[in-house]
Amino acid sequence: TLLRAGEINHLSKDNPFIGLQTSAGEVDLASLITQKDKLVSELRNQKYMDLIDEYNFDLIKGEAKFVDASTVEAT
Repeated sequence: TLLRAGEINHLSKDNPFIGLQTSAGEVDLASLITQKDKLVSELRNQKYMDLIDEYNFDLIKGEAKFVDASTVEAT
């Protein structure tokens, strides 16, 4: 998202077409980061959260740590 926004901003400032007027204002980095974070969250939900039912496992929200090579402890 951030790379694409930068590309669009650059292209609007360095337009190679004589008959097409473009411009770009100031970059609002905080808004771009918020938009990126929202997109990442949506993609995570699509990719991972939707697999819970398919693979039949329980989601435990919290923090986890490895206790040993085959055990995870969630709190």
